[in-house]
Parts: sequence; C-alpha cells; structure tokens
Amino acid sequence: MFFVLPALADPTSTTGLCLAGERVRLACEVTKGKQAALCQGDALVYRFGKPGAVELELPAKGGIPIDVARQRLGEDAERHVASAWNDGHRYAIVSERTEDQFDLSVVVRKGADKPLATLACRKSLGVDFTETDAFRADPARLESWIGAWSGGEASFRIVKEGDGLALRDGEATWHGGGDRVHTGEASGALTRVGPDHMRMEADGCVIDIHHEPAGTLRAEDNNRCGGMNVSFSWTYDREP
Repeated sequence: MFFVLPALADPTSTTGLCLAGERVRLACEVTKGKQAALCQGDALVYRFGKPGAVELELPAKGGIPIDVARQRLGEDAERHVASAWNDGHRYAIVSERTEDQFDLSVVVRKGADKPLATLACRKSLGVDFTETDAFRADPARLESWIGAWSGGEASFRIVKEGDGLALRDGEATWHGGGDRVHTGEASGALTRVGPDHMRMEADGCVIDIHHEPAGTLRAEDNNRCGGMNVSFSWTYDREP
C-alpha cells in the first residue's frame, strides 16, 4: 500500500527524479520501474514515481519542511531518517549504513501508529547524508514530536490529541539480579514548558522531555513512574 497524489512536478533531467541542479541525498529503484528520491535544492524534496511522471512530491505547497535525524546503531553503523508529512501521514525515508553497506527504504505511518507500508529499495541510485545539520527538526512543530520512540529499557508513543500532544503506551523495565524485574507505565497529556521542552504529569509521575538537535528525545523522570529502580530517563530515537 502506498499513498500517491497528482504530480506536482515534471522532472526531465537525466538525474532521475531529482532536477538538474538538485543534490541527490537518496535515490533508489523500488518496483515496476518506479523510484523514490530525496533531493536537495533550497530545501529537501521527496518524490516518488517514474522520471517524467512523478506521482507524489512532498512537501506540498505550504507543507511541513522535511527534516533529517541521525541515529547511532553501533561502532560503525548509523541510520539517517528524513521525515516528510502528508495529511497526517509520515513518510520516513531511511538509510541504514553498516560499514560500507546501505539498506534503503521508505516507511509510511499514520501519526505514531504501526507502519501502513514499507517500500524496500531494490537498487541504490545514490545516497549522501553528509552535511545535513541544516535540516534539523523544529521542536515548535507538533510533528517533530509525533511518533513511536524507544531508548534504553523504555518506550512510548507521542500522539496528537486535539490541538496538543499526549504521551501514550509508556513502558519501562528494570532487570535486577536473578529473576527480579520491575516495570512502570506512563500515559498523559504533554504540556509545553519551553521551545524544545515538553512535560507529562500523571498519577505522581513526572517526565520532562527535551527535543535534541540530532532529532532524538532526552527524557528525565522524578523516580515515581513505576517500581523500584524503574526509569524513563533515557535518550530516545524515533522509529522509522
């Protein structure tokens, strides 16, 4: 399943879906001769379709700018995720690198729900996520927070509710010696404390969440969000 819109551009250059003068950040062949591409001109643009027959281009006019988050996966492994939004759906353009090997894909979700579709790239046509700091997420936008987040021994979802945000399905675990396992749960409305700072307070549990420049979230709790030693105080990556 893949969401498409009428073409908003008609790329005719020989660089695939990226126009002449645009920098190819990610481009790949997917299925039935179609391609997915993340291109950089004055801003980032995501396109899907065939050269000369684009089916989807994001952001739409006046839409949310595409941002890029960088995630460390290991000593010599990392993931870059560019997030494009369309009518509440997030298109995550993903590059996972292990040493000199790349796995490229596009994951589509509605808000923080489970993926609706995952489009695997069959052939890479180019990938370059160097010097992308200028495309950091803007914490002032609700979409920069929405998603499924995981880190350490905890996870949660941030969803849009009304005109604001809420933390849902928060789960944290502490593993002690032997069979000792303590758990905690968290759920509640988020209140904006500062430009990059949200807070959840519910049932005595307080979690302060800061949006970091790398696209991660840093959380700190008041040690009252579950059993003994249970903590939501971790750094979280958003799942593609």
